[in-house]
Amino acid sequence: MMFKKVFHKGAKVRQSIAWFVFLLAGMSAMPAIAVIKSFKKAADGVTFTLDKGLMKVLIRRDDIIEVKYTIFDAFEIKPSLVVNNKWVQHSPYQVTDGKTEVVITTAKLKVKINKATNAITYTDLKGNVITAEDSDNKSITPATIAGISTYNVTTQFASPKDEALFGLGCHPLDSMSINYKGRNQDLAIKYLTGAIPVLLSTKGYGLMWDNYSASNFYGAEADNTKFKYVSESGKQVDYFFFTGRALTISSIFIAQLPVKRRCLVNGLMACFNRKTGT
Repeated sequence: MMFKKVFHKGAKVRQSIAWFVFLLAGMSAMPAIAVIKSFKKAADGVTFTLDKGLMKVLIRRDDIIEVKYTIFDAFEIKPSLVVNNKWVQHSPYQVTDGKTEVVITTAKLKVKINKATNAITYTDLKGNVITAEDSDNKSITPATIAGISTYNVTTQFASPKDEALFGLGCHPLDSMSINYKGRNQDLAIKYLTGAIPVLLSTKGYGLMWDNYSASNFYGAEADNTKFKYVSESGKQVDYFFFTGRALTISSIFIAQLPVKRRCLVNGLMACFNRKTGT
């Protein structure tokens, strides 16, 4: 009888430990949302100190924004392999510190940063949303690639169901479709393919990720209402948002591409600009 009681108590302890381990595992799998603690304005943009890490919103032009995010104490300092503009001239902008968000206003855009989640929403000057990061927006999570410890780098955006998404290079053998809305795409260079981390939306904006590791695009998240871009290795998020006339970005982003590829990208850009009227 005594043995049964001890055995029963031991089983309960083991069950409690199992539940505790399960809860810890669940918590570690949840995306960590970084809260904005303070920010500092400079000539080229605003640096945000988060409860863990840093975020920088750089005003590259009135209609071009660069976003950097890291969980570490400093950003990586490295030359870009795809952007050759030195951004010597700074575009004027204003910063408004509200109760729940910080608003950066340029001559053409408003960039709204949620203080609780650091999620960024891009709008026109009238407040109409162009695109927005999801509440689970930017993450850097430990990973092991080929036996090497590194970090997966992810950005996630909200996406209306009627949005179409183009770009990302040439992948004709994967689905025979150039619209990436509602499907996933492995951005690896294979036979008859080419991976270019530039995405163009029928909502009148584009995104470019400045990361050179193997990446994946997921275009059907949350019942086709979100998309995300995941690079398998890196220590910071680094992407460009552009809209309006900035969609004609060939002189800024692709000046150093080989001539044949440059012509292809310029042709796709021209087609897109005619469709959107920009």
